[in-house]
Amino acid sequence: MIFVADEGVENYIVERLRSDGHRVLYVAEQQSGISDDEILALAQRERAVLITADKDFGELVFRLRRASHGVMLLRLAGISKEAKCNAVSDSTRRPEDELKTSFTVVTPRPYGFEEYLSDYTYALHLCMGTKQFSDEIPMLNRVVGGTGSC
Repeated sequence: MIFVADEGVENYIVERLRSDGHRVLYVAEQQSGISDDEILALAQRERAVLITADKDFGELVFRLRRASHGVMLLRLAGISKEAKCNAVSDSTRRPEDELKTSFTVVTPRPYGFEEYLSDYTYALHLCMGTKQFSDEIPMLNRVVGGTGSC
């Protein structure tokens, strides 16, 4: 699978994904300092899932409705490098078509439920850290064990 990793993603996560056999375009290696819009456009051109630790991409995708081929938002503070790598690697094992149509929040612990959420605001809270969004966003559909898939 192809990923674009924002420069805020730690290099050891990028190396792990590459060792897992993925093609990873790492902004820090190629185009450091480009804007979030340019990063999202790069991922779109490459038909790649964007991996980021920057919540601003949630605003671009949800509020401003920018096109994407999927976003993985890493919310992994306070855990070891190995645990971060494992969490991201595990998240990439989902089917490609599912990843490319989701806004996925990767967290260090499972939320423990797989049912579809009727409360989109809660899912947005997981994705964006706020409850102040409309529940009109069909892209948000579920939270699966440690990964908020939106």
